[in-house]
Amino acid sequence: MPARRFLLALAAPLVLVACSRAPADEQASVDEVAPVLVVTRVPEAGISIAHPENVPARRAAPGAPASAAQPLLALRLPGGDEAVRAELRIGTARGNAEVARCTEDPETLHAGTRTTEVLGGVEFVRFDSGETNDGESRFVRGYRAVRDRTCYAIDLVVTGDAETLAPGFARARAVERLHALLEGLRFDGVAQEVVAAQ
Repeated sequence: MPARRFLLALAAPLVLVACSRAPADEQASVDEVAPVLVVTRVPEAGISIAHPENVPARRAAPGAPASAAQPLLALRLPGGDEAVRAELRIGTARGNAEVARCTEDPETLHAGTRTTEVLGGVEFVRFDSGETNDGESRFVRGYRAVRDRTCYAIDLVVTGDAETLAPGFARARAVERLHALLEGLRFDGVAQEVVAAQ
């Protein structure tokens, strides 16, 4: 069945539903790749994000992500437990010092992982970081960019038992699912043009 794209309005949260139905033998696979989406706006950050309805948006718990950015929004993957927890966190910071340090490497940087990636039409610095303490592993794929004198910090955080994550499969799959959520990220006033990270 041909792939279809839907224009996501940057307005109050709304539900987008496909107008056509697939044949019965294809319906299950279509539901997997085209879930019902909602759009959540974060006006104080000038962003919106479209995400599956079964991955609800919520305010992040107290405590900053990998940078000193203020966490504004979190999307936690369903099905997590005490062994593995996976969450997308979005935050901002506007202090002069934080903006100046925005794209610096974190202390726990994994060597050789620094690169760039475009999210929502804005170019971000991307890196992997993390550590293991007291048997618990914390992996972060971080994204940092400065736009309109604001540091944007986006973190894909996978936390859990070190033995469970040691083979890498559970972590890799969790990061892949979190990264897919970033396809719905939009910045106010940014169309298809790329704005370079500063």
